[in-house]
Amino acid sequence: MQPNENDSIFLGRNDLKDQLSHKILTSSSIPLFLFQGQRRVGKTSLLNFLPVMLDARFAIVHQDMQYRSPNSVQTWLQELRELVGKKFQIDEPTWNPPNDGLEAW
Repeated sequence: MQPNENDSIFLGRNDLKDQLSHKILTSSSIPLFLFQGQRRVGKTSLLNFLPVMLDARFAIVHQDMQYRSPNSVQTWLQELRELVGKKFQIDEPTWNPPNDGLEAW
């Protein structure tokens, strides 16, 4: 669901959009959110609305974990780092994470 095309379909969930944007915009540090729930309840739609809900000070980086799940914490962090680098056009050497997942985190 795309916000510019489907805003009227995302009915009755303005409270969630308002609550999420308030938490993000008023947090004293960068918040971390986990969206969990049954299929077809609007988790991805809510994420798709983030660029509209937030102002230009925020950049959204998507990492889809449903179709490509990393086999380790290190792989997940390495892929996330690459996505962030692409989003912000940061050209840096390939990062080789430590073998220990906690240390890589």
